[in-house]
Formats: sequence, C-alpha cells, structure tokens
Amino acid sequence: MVGVADSVGEFTRGGYAETYFWVEPKARMVAVYVRQAPGPMRAYYRRLSRQLVYAAIID
Repeated sequence: MVGVADSVGEFTRGGYAETYFWVEPKARMVAVYVRQAPGPMRAYYRRLSRQLVYAAIID
C-alpha cells in the first residue's frame, strides 16, 4: 500500500464502499476496517487507520 511500510508476507484486500482488511503474519495481526463511504478520501483513511493500529501496538 502506498505510504505505509509493508512487511514481507503481508497481504491486503480492499472492497467497494471502503471495506478493507490486512493480515501481517510477522506481527501476528489481522485487522478489518469497514466504513460505508466510497470516494477520493478512502486512501487517506486506510493509511490513517493502519498508522493508528501500529502506533497502538506495545512490544
């Protein structure tokens, strides 16, 4: 994904109307993001949600 540091082995899938998920085996994490609002801001909110999730992880 553009603007987000991806890990080797990570995979994602985006759907219509801003449904999105990603799986990162290295971090043992699965995240699901659902927002009912298609449009040009979807990439911004995907990046923001990923950044917030990673910022919340405590090692």
